[in-house]
Amino acid sequence: MCREEATKLYAQKPKFDALGVRMVSVLKENIPAEVEAFRHFWPADLFLDEAQGFYKALGGGQVHHKSLIMFLLRFFSPLQNRLQENAKRTKNGGFEGNLKGEGLITGGLYVMRRGGAMEYAFREEEIGDHAPLDEVLAAAERAQKA
Repeated sequence: MCREEATKLYAQKPKFDALGVRMVSVLKENIPAEVEAFRHFWPADLFLDEAQGFYKALGGGQVHHKSLIMFLLRFFSPLQNRLQENAKRTKNGGFEGNLKGEGLITGGLYVMRRGGAMEYAFREEEIGDHAPLDEVLAAAERAQKA
């Protein structure tokens, strides 16, 4: 989850709290300055998953890793594409990225029911994709009722 998506999701915390849903974020790397910076955008529970089990689960058993060459080709392409749209949205929203850490592994999110069953899953197909907030909230409501 990027800083922009973390901010948007965390802004909905009162709705998740009302549903009894605990919000957590899973990080793939322990870069202390980056972890502390991320806490500004996600002041809730953070878990470190250096073995990347969360990311493997999202990827169907393998970490979904974008190629640097393909990333650069899409980013600098004269043809408009979703990566460029995501980057523009992020920049226009006042969020800045950096080149610290592994930035080519896509993430996502799960909404889990009590007991561990999955209610909803979203995996970034393109770097910067966000789970639709209405889908996440609807899944949280379903998970709370299950």
